[in-house]
Amino acid sequence: MGLFTKVFGTYSQRELKSIYPIVDKITALEDAYKALTDAQLQAKTPEFKSRLQNGETLDDILPEAFAAVREAADRVLGMRPYPVQLVGGIVLHQGRIAEMKTGEGKTLVATLPAYIREVDDENLHAMALVENIQRQDLNAIEIALGMQRLIDECNLTQDALSEKVGKKRSSVSNYLRLLKLPDEVQLALKEGLISMGHAKAIAGAPADQQLRVLKRCIKKGLSVRQVEELVRSLSEAPGKEAQNVEDEEYPESYLKLVEQLEKFFSQEISIKRAKNGGGKIVIGFTDDSDIEQFIERFAKRS
Repeated sequence: MGLFTKVFGTYSQRELKSIYPIVDKITALEDAYKALTDAQLQAKTPEFKSRLQNGETLDDILPEAFAAVREAADRVLGMRPYPVQLVGGIVLHQGRIAEMKTGEGKTLVATLPAYIREVDDENLHAMALVENIQRQDLNAIEIALGMQRLIDECNLTQDALSEKVGKKRSSVSNYLRLLKLPDEVQLALKEGLISMGHAKAIAGAPADQQLRVLKRCIKKGLSVRQVEELVRSLSEAPGKEAQNVEDEEYPESYLKLVEQLEKFFSQEISIKRAKNGGGKIVIGFTDDSDIEQFIERFAKRS
């Protein structure tokens, strides 16, 4: 044993020294709580809730709350938590691990922090919402709605929300942005027609162009990167590109031609029709290697 440990004790011993005064406060209330009638003891719960709503903290009411549980356990179960069990309850309340030996009444210990947590309606409600958000079967919109409920019903900031749900502040912001998208975009995300990445990209488009971008994304099966590029082009040249975001309603024969050409070229094909009845077919390509592939395909068919 080192000199420091001899003088100051182990970490657990030092922590216990800070807990023992709280235990003393709880045990000092024993006679006062024994004198309460059953009705008066039951009335302590709404009293504690009212005090929390008026600004007191769980730590402020802990000695009295634990004293109430201690007295209730004695009346109902015939078991009054011992000081060592009060120590365990305080440690659990602090969010730490209490190591107890077999036979020290761990189940009874658990009732102490369980009660004080139940008294805190707001925290209990927040915990339930956070637990719901963590479910694996939720889509992005459902997660976003859960986050918004936490903000609205628990008066949380986005920073506080990110800490509660264990996500980065930027991730929380991205989820909440989804709720500002048109209903059609949200529905497409819920139904799995687009991914969250697509939705985030669409959110960057001008509000009056988002539905058109969605329509093109689904119709053409665009990747997230392609949608991002499309949205970027809208920002750079909104007047010119806006006209091209949504394809014109062309005859069925035009659509069939586009489908056949896309199968051959494996690239995006579009038809631009002029007012005089003519027009042009535009074949998209990424770089010169695509041109070489086109030539090879033509050579195989000739």
